[in-house]
Amino acid sequence: MINTLESPLGMWDPLYIIYFIILLLLVGIMYWSLGGFHAKTGGEGSKPFLSGEDVLLYVKYARVEGEHALWGLREGLGKFFTTIKEMHSGILTDYVIWYIIATGIAFVIMLTTFMR
Repeated sequence: MINTLESPLGMWDPLYIIYFIILLLLVGIMYWSLGGFHAKTGGEGSKPFLSGEDVLLYVKYARVEGEHALWGLREGLGKFFTTIKEMHSGILTDYVIWYIIATGIAFVIMLTTFMR
């Protein structure tokens, strides 16, 4: 048997949350339209941050290369990525088949988990 939610305000409690969210959105839009939410154009707030170091002292145009960001992951799972790369043919129907297989496996796992 399903019981109803009992509170002093009755069943209209969710409306107050919706009103509050709408009010926050309106206040945010008004603040933005009046010139709020600007990025700093000068001073300490506009400098690049890299591990607490002042990058501009060392390199004029410093940037972190994207290829180094996941080096450990690629190095540790290199065989896995090589195997996966060989399995990808670029044919759309192959991707659809892999998607159906993965969805089926996830469905079976969910069924066996929730049926206990």
